[in-house]
Amino acid sequence: MTGPKDSAWNERVVDLLLKKFREVEKEEDWSLPNRSDLYVKNLIREKSKRIRTIWRKAQLRTKESGELEDEEEWEQRASSEQMEQLKKARHLTRRRAVSTAIP
Repeated sequence: MTGPKDSAWNERVVDLLLKKFREVEKEEDWSLPNRSDLYVKNLIREKSKRIRTIWRKAQLRTKESGELEDEEEWEQRASSEQMEQLKKARHLTRRRAVSTAIP
């Protein structure tokens, strides 16, 4: 999570996840369309990028004073960020609903 996205470690993890995906796909006889290994690897990489972003936002941050924020400060920051995301989502939903409702 802290190193580069395209490190050898992360590529090995992607390879292992692809292998596990293919094993489970065969065992459970999924009726999914056939996709290339490259396609599935790209899906795994994209998912890991999203997870990495969430993980980084959840880490304690350093305050201007140089000390780490405490749990209360972290919780307040995380809560306010979540509220801001929800506000944006409501705004976009409202915008789409209004723009499609107008003839």
